[in-house]
Amino acid sequence: MYCTSSYSHKKSYEDNDRTTVSSSNNVVDRLRPVIANNISDISAESIMPTMPWPGIEKYFVCKGNRGNNFLVQCVLCRPSSKLLSVSKTSPSNLKRHIKKVHDNKNNDFKNDLNERKQNSNKKRRFSLDTNQNKSSLQKLTLERCGSERSVTQQKLDDLLLKFIVNNTQPLSVVDNPSFLNLIRLGLPNDLRIMSSRTLKLKIENLYSSMVNNIINTLSSVLYVSTTADCWTNGKNSYLGVTCHWINSKSFKRESVSLACCRLEGHHTYDVIVKALHTIYTTYKIQNKIVSTITDNGSNFFEQYGTYSINNSHSDNDITDSDNENQFVDLFDILNSTFAIKQEADIFVQLPLHYRCVSHTLNLIANSDINKMINFNTSFKHLYSKILEKCSSMWYKQNISHSTNENIWETSKINFKTSNTTRWKCIYDALLHLKNIINAPNGLDKINQVLDYYEIQRFTPQEIQLMNEYCDVMFPLADTLDFLQGEECMYMGYLLPSLYALEKKLKKFENGKLIYCEQLLQTIIESIKKRFEYIWKKKELILASCLIPKFKLIWLNRYDQYLAEANLKALFDSTANAKNETPCTDTTDGEFNITQDFFCLPSNKKSKSFSEDELQMYLNSPSNDISILQYYPNVMKVFFEYNTPMPSSTHVKRLFSTGMSEMTVKRYNLCDELLEKLVLLKQNQIALDII
Repeated sequence: MYCTSSYSHKKSYEDNDRTTVSSSNNVVDRLRPVIANNISDISAESIMPTMPWPGIEKYFVCKGNRGNNFLVQCVLCRPSSKLLSVSKTSPSNLKRHIKKVHDNKNNDFKNDLNERKQNSNKKRRFSLDTNQNKSSLQKLTLERCGSERSVTQQKLDDLLLKFIVNNTQPLSVVDNPSFLNLIRLGLPNDLRIMSSRTLKLKIENLYSSMVNNIINTLSSVLYVSTTADCWTNGKNSYLGVTCHWINSKSFKRESVSLACCRLEGHHTYDVIVKALHTIYTTYKIQNKIVSTITDNGSNFFEQYGTYSINNSHSDNDITDSDNENQFVDLFDILNSTFAIKQEADIFVQLPLHYRCVSHTLNLIANSDINKMINFNTSFKHLYSKILEKCSSMWYKQNISHSTNENIWETSKINFKTSNTTRWKCIYDALLHLKNIINAPNGLDKINQVLDYYEIQRFTPQEIQLMNEYCDVMFPLADTLDFLQGEECMYMGYLLPSLYALEKKLKKFENGKLIYCEQLLQTIIESIKKRFEYIWKKKELILASCLIPKFKLIWLNRYDQYLAEANLKALFDSTANAKNETPCTDTTDGEFNITQDFFCLPSNKKSKSFSEDELQMYLNSPSNDISILQYYPNVMKVFFEYNTPMPSSTHVKRLFSTGMSEMTVKRYNLCDELLEKLVLLKQNQIALDII
């Protein structure tokens, strides 16, 4: 070390004092062999690259580098000097070498690696790898966060506001001393953290900006659809409303959440109607709404149907067992206030109402099928055996990570588990299991797993029932997933989807089902019964025909003629409304009995421009949605009839957000502030408000 130090000093003096260096050259020449030997020793011992796997040096010595690999020598193979190559990122080659050549040392090798790894993790937890981090540590401050740009007060306030809204944090967190100490690490002295009072004011201002943005956005939209539902959390009830429309250029659906407001007092029909009307007028959409979708499992549907403009169907087919969620019970209130209800109809009328199709399909899969299972004892016995074995298998896979890894290494199987009672989760898990069983050697792998878990194997009868169940339920589950889509979902997809569902199910009516014939008939009959009111609904048929993918081809010949006649009548009425002119005045004081005097229609029977455009649309071979841009009159009617959504899943997400806002930490939030936080969180992506 002394020699190396002297050499360094001589080199530094050489640039400053030529005379001193010249007089010392002889000394350096004499010491050069010694320095070379020392450097050689250091290169061989200290500078030799080290492997990043603690404990492996006991078995392998690193001799150098070759590209992205280490060159190592096995200690157990000595005196052999053969070098092995191993990647710098994984010691798998060395593990294979020990297992193949020194199998008797394999267990010791694994134990040493695991023990050293656990010990080194504690020591190296807060250290940096010197081979990868050669620069000195620098104090991290807020000025250096992001692209090393300075943080302004406005930027800090915006980030803090986004943190509170996005992560469902209580407003009081900004007054918490621990939070303040954390944020102030590296915070410049000229920046301040806002108080909870200031934060509340900023939230209110941001909410006002959001409402204005929504109003401006909806002002240019011709038609909108809403979803609404009433939800109860403990003693409080809330009304959620979302708004949807179709972008006139991209034909993609856009959505915003309008309200998640508290319903105070008795939940009578007038409270619901007044609340909805207030929400619609606030956003100035009361004259643009073409329909409202609600969850038909709740009594809110009963309440809404009372005030709908076109209340052409009853809800008698929905029984008490269908009310599976926490909704406001309005049935008794409606029956006891029928006289008052008649007076209220004069003042407020709500737009056309549709039931949530997704909920109806779920009722078929839950209520109707469960009734069939309970009635059919042989099916119930076999089906219960399957679920019992699957539940045990799923449970044991979930509770032990090491067991799960062993199963994966031996059989390459990782089950999709179901830990809820939702039928869709159980179906997905059974479908995954069915696909594994039907794969090559799949049943052997399943039996291997069941034996490992000490669970009884599936019998041939159980496997047959599982296959039939998944095959019969697949069309129902697939249709549900499709209709719950949002971005490119139109109301016109509803009827063709239900017709296709019925056709797919009837393909199984060939006598080949052994165990699930009654399941199949239950689904088919439930679909006919629960959707009876919409099969021939004129608005839905027109909505489907206005989608280029369908036009008229999805209907049978008779229904095609009827649908085409309805379309022509619709376009004729639209054209007549545009071209209708007042009667001409008589001239010269004479009472001329002419055609103009009696306002009679013209005898000319020429096709209107709209009707010609409709015929060109129907004859077009293209089924792409973008062709509507070439038929502006057809496109306008398309927006009117297809703006509604088949499903109300969007409002369910709104309530899900509301539940997360009502945590223990937010128990003291007022209703207005709670609604603002929920809507800000829901609408920030759509409106880019934060």
